[in-house]
Amino acid sequence: MMLRPNKYTDIGLSVVGISSEILRLLKTDPAQKYTQLLGKVAHRLGEEAKINFLLALTFLYSLGKIEYHKDEDVVELVT
Repeated sequence: MMLRPNKYTDIGLSVVGISSEILRLLKTDPAQKYTQLLGKVAHRLGEEAKINFLLALTFLYSLGKIEYHKDEDVVELVT
């Protein structure tokens, strides 16, 4: 896990980097299925992004930037 960066950390694949990509994707479509969002992030950043994807969602949720709707399996941008 890349929670604590060091000089070898790829910023784009860090929790903060993946979080910014998630926010960018949610700005164009504010409510997306979890698997759809994961696929888009992996396509843009590479398969390695899947490692920190859930941590990035947790980070954004704790900041109040996203909501997760369990019954629909949808991640939604909070405005």
